[in-house]
Amino acid sequence: VDKAPIFRAMNSIYEKDFYAGNSDFYASTSEATKDFGSKIQSTIRERDLKLHGPDPSNLKPSISFEAPIIYCEEAQAQARVAILRIGDSSFTSSVAVTTRDISAKAHVKYIPHSEILVFRPGEWRKEIVIDIINDDKWDCTLEFEVVLSNEGIQNAMLATYAHSMRVKIIDGDAFPTQKFRQQLLDMKEDEIKKPLLLLEYFKMNFTNPIVRVGTIKILLVDMIGNLRFVVDLFLDMYIVDYVLCPSCNPDMALFNLLLISILKVGFFPLEHYLEYRKNFWKVGGTSRMTLQANLLRKYLSYDEQSLSEINASKLTLALTRDCTMMVQKGFGQIPKFANDLSRLVLIIFYQTFTPLALGKELTLANVLQRIIPVIFFPIVMACFLLFRNRTVLSTLHAVHNSQNAMLHQVRQTVLNNRLIQDYKKRGVFVDRFVETIKQYNGALVAAQAVSTNNTLFAEWCVLSVLVIYIPVVGMMVVDDRLALGTFLNNIAIIKALGRMCTQMYEVVLTMQSTFQSLSTVTHFMNLPTDSLHRSKQNQQNLKQARAAMKQLDGACCPADLLCIEMRSLHFRYNPKGHIGIALSPSSMMLPQGGFYTLVGPPSEGKGTILKLLGEVLIPYFPGFERNVADGSGELLIPPHVRALHVSKDPMFTQDTLLENLTFGCIKDTGDDSVERVLAICTKLGVPNHLLRTINESKLRCKWLEMLSSTESALLHIARALVANPEILIIHKPALFLNTEMSDIMYTVLKEYVSNRGLCVSNSSYHERRPRTCIISARRVQGAGAAVADAVFTVSLKTGLRRLNTDEETENNKG
Repeated sequence: VDKAPIFRAMNSIYEKDFYAGNSDFYASTSEATKDFGSKIQSTIRERDLKLHGPDPSNLKPSISFEAPIIYCEEAQAQARVAILRIGDSSFTSSVAVTTRDISAKAHVKYIPHSEILVFRPGEWRKEIVIDIINDDKWDCTLEFEVVLSNEGIQNAMLATYAHSMRVKIIDGDAFPTQKFRQQLLDMKEDEIKKPLLLLEYFKMNFTNPIVRVGTIKILLVDMIGNLRFVVDLFLDMYIVDYVLCPSCNPDMALFNLLLISILKVGFFPLEHYLEYRKNFWKVGGTSRMTLQANLLRKYLSYDEQSLSEINASKLTLALTRDCTMMVQKGFGQIPKFANDLSRLVLIIFYQTFTPLALGKELTLANVLQRIIPVIFFPIVMACFLLFRNRTVLSTLHAVHNSQNAMLHQVRQTVLNNRLIQDYKKRGVFVDRFVETIKQYNGALVAAQAVSTNNTLFAEWCVLSVLVIYIPVVGMMVVDDRLALGTFLNNIAIIKALGRMCTQMYEVVLTMQSTFQSLSTVTHFMNLPTDSLHRSKQNQQNLKQARAAMKQLDGACCPADLLCIEMRSLHFRYNPKGHIGIALSPSSMMLPQGGFYTLVGPPSEGKGTILKLLGEVLIPYFPGFERNVADGSGELLIPPHVRALHVSKDPMFTQDTLLENLTFGCIKDTGDDSVERVLAICTKLGVPNHLLRTINESKLRCKWLEMLSSTESALLHIARALVANPEILIIHKPALFLNTEMSDIMYTVLKEYVSNRGLCVSNSSYHERRPRTCIISARRVQGAGAAVADAVFTVSLKTGLRRLNTDEETENNKG
């Protein structure tokens, strides 16, 4: 099929009727803006035809998702995923689509879906519905993947990049449970009693199947240990009163002693094996991973307000220390506490029913002298704990805060090391750190002193009971009213009760030490994120794009004809002190496939516009309350393409240079080949020694300290080009480059736009989506403006204004 007439007809309809009243988004777009968009689009189309010719007649349509990411609230119960057929739609095409787990698991967060999609002649958009499982269990925003596959594909080809997409499920539940939802979401977790909040965390963690099964196993293993303890008590009493007593049968002594020895040893091999197996039941690891992974997910989704308020040192400690403490010293103490409690119950049963089992008469006096010590210890210890609770919590709180302050000072020293060196302030920062160490040491000594006194209280209770019990009950042994074995057995039980109460106190104290960590993690887990706002913006963007494409329903998919458009878009940052910025209402239309430059004075809004276009900032829109920024107007970004925002400041991870340069590549596309990376770096003029490092070296280091500013800037831009996005947005790409290097870089960016990518096969040009590049530059007279298809000036007062051709020509001459 010769598609040239189809596209000519489609473009004609687009130019004439694209903005007709079916779309509210375009209803108030100015005629000047529309005319400008049509002219630029015609220029781009003529350039493409001149460089690459018309589309081949045998070119298959490309099948891709409508958007690389969509959002779905858990309460919505369904996620709608759209698939586009871009290209000739005059025949039947089919493709397989299926879901795949990422952090969201099938049958837990969503119902898996798989089918063969069939596009009938004239159809270029299909939609599938995926059921979402709504529950009361807390989760972060989790995601699963929907993928297109070549299995069953007919009369089409998969898009290079948009053949997979992610569905993000937004969970609106509070952490850890919904019981204190209002206080938690209002950031009033300090109003909640910490033992109750800790109990809710235990409930939440216990809903995890791995944690639940593992915890039950641990409780059963501990019960075996308690049974062995009771059996040992009985055997110790039996050997004195029924085997080694003067009146016992000496002929049976050896047999009884051997039997007792076997019974004492018999439990231990099983107990040893089960204690060993505890390490592989994943209770602690799964619990920690749940907290740490979800807290990091939360942090990466925080809105601007949350990011501006968090303390990085506290967040670091929350991810490492606090999550670990909540698991090890919080949830991990449940089996220990249950173990001590069950041992207490077993001792009560033992003291009550052992005489009956041995055929002895159980009088009230015997019951009291056997049971009173068992009840005495827990009651006294509970009263003591309540009395000392306020002191314990205050000392633990002081230790926690002083440790936070110490880490914060270390972080400030590391981050400001160069400033400290330049201004010779080493001694000042050392003194500050020493002061935080002193505060931590003082708080730790106070907490340890309180803990020591509290721990030894149980031993004082044991000694107090024994001082009374030994002479009083001992005389009963002298008068033959009580067997010696029973007397010794009771003394052993009293000592065991003392140890048990000490252990229970230590468990309670350990749990109390997690209260501050619990508050910190709970606070971070419930901070506002931008997920819901992004979801609403995503839905509005899709709605606007669909309305814009609706004009051509029945023809080829016009996704590549969608323009990037701002219509009277106003944005205002929340002021901090006397610092604030507000972008005046701005409008522009940027057809795909063009090179556009924003120029203007410093700090006048160029970076803000680029962040809005790159979806780093989210614009305000009606129906959604915005805390961080306010504004009006609308923004349309073609949803089927990838937009990459590149900041002005180079950034690198501590990986190899090759891994840094392929950081943004999508798997299995071939974009991350070493040959392509080196070719792009060569085009940009990256020095030879860095090319050799990329190709050969496995060095991992702090690259910003190793590279010059110019080298860092070149590699920073190279990484963006290697990633090969459809919309490339770069803020001040020439900031660290001289004039010659800037000219080379702008030429490479222009080539990237004209060829729909860099260092890729010319034969696949018509299969690729258009490439759009939007940059900011310092002045109109520079090379960045000279190579652009359109230039816009930006200022806070007038907003964004397009320079006409005469202005551009005059400025470039100047």
